[in-house]
Amino acid sequence: LAPNHYQCDWGSLESIQGLRIGDLACGTGTLLMASADVVLDNYVRACVPAGVKPQLTKMHHAMLENIVYGFDVIPSAIHLTASTLALRVPETPVNTTHLYRMPLGGKDFALGSLEFLEKLDATGMLFGEVEQIVGHGKKVDAAASIPMLDLCVMNPPFTRSVGDNLLFGNLPDSERKPMQARLIKLVKAKQVLASITAGLGSVFAALGDKYLRDGGTLALVLPKALICGPSWAPTRCMIACSYYVHYIITSHQTGHWNFSENTALSEVLLV
Repeated sequence: LAPNHYQCDWGSLESIQGLRIGDLACGTGTLLMASADVVLDNYVRACVPAGVKPQLTKMHHAMLENIVYGFDVIPSAIHLTASTLALRVPETPVNTTHLYRMPLGGKDFALGSLEFLEKLDATGMLFGEVEQIVGHGKKVDAAASIPMLDLCVMNPPFTRSVGDNLLFGNLPDSERKPMQARLIKLVKAKQVLASITAGLGSVFAALGDKYLRDGGTLALVLPKALICGPSWAPTRCMIACSYYVHYIITSHQTGHWNFSENTALSEVLLV
């Protein structure tokens, strides 16, 4: 979110409200919180030299109701994201958010945020089991959509399809097998530049790419195999064809090759 990368007047609250920042696998909202912090820093740094008093409450409110979009399949995670973001403006009622709990499994063999693969040509989509976080709690059977994003930031699931094929491994076989088959069919039918063998991270990266505005930024935490692993070739092709690479960051701390707390895989930060 370097200020000079965006056609945005960082000293104007109205201009900043036009930004769209999304995490399609947001978990408890760590990356969305970090993004919100930088947007706020950019706003304050632009206001001060212009002699304008920052309207912090309005900025925080706009962040929650207009700018930030988050999607996850775990109810407690998406509620924690909403709570953490709302703590920035505890004195101001928040009527709605763009934080959604997406369906996973079930009779429709739903794929969470990857359901958006069904409509890569349109951002609007209606799910019968989507929950949207609103001021009075949650709205069931909500319409979820991904806008065209200025920043798509993600630490998506890394589950791979090799070996015992653990894609959607937390679900029973009666749901998992049809979900795997449905995902493979979707990736092929929509010509998604991703590898099921590489895992869900590759598919999420491709989905983020489809909902990114021209000039936008894709920021990802992915397995280090992204750099040279054969199964990650489609993702590297997507990056090479469409992007300038700003940063590739890896850890070289002995015995701690990962950034995430819940994995022992070597990881890479890619912007």
